Amino acid sequence: MTMSNTSTKRSTIRAGSCLCKRIKFKIHGDPFTFILCHCVNCKKASGTAFLSNLWFQEKNVIITEGSDLVKCYEDHDTASGNALRRHFCSNCGSTLFLRPSKEYPRSDIIMLHASTVDDPFHWQPRNEFHKDSKWSWVDVQINRKKLRSKL
Repeated sequence: MTMSNTSTKRSTIRAGSCLCKRIKFKIHGDPFTFILCHCVNCKKASGTAFLSNLWFQEKNVIITEGSDLVKCYEDHDTASGNALRRHFCSNCGSTLFLRPSKEYPRSDIIMLHASTVDDPFHWQPRNEFHKDSKWSWVDVQINRKKLRSKL
């Protein structure tokens, strides 16, 4: 996540925040994918049945307030063995976004939690990760092939 005022070509700018609104950010454009993750760690981190992740390039998500409140938990207990950095607000505890470890080939991406976007959007999930861990009562209709997460 960057702190600079990166300009992008005529893209929609949306606002986002944590629960207490002390962390605020701007989102430029649309995500390049929208993934629901059913892994055990995402369920525990989100406190619900799955985590809804909007995938952006890091340069398209800019913290505008409260960067000092963003804390990180480095999750090494992943299916792939690659560390995943889980960022959250140290004041209200809201989960904000995920970042792959710096060793990961696509370390320039940020997986923004959909619930942090304040402005309306029409994006639809495109796929699911760890579908084998999906709870039986979760009925999400996505017409895409199953992908395997490398995170």
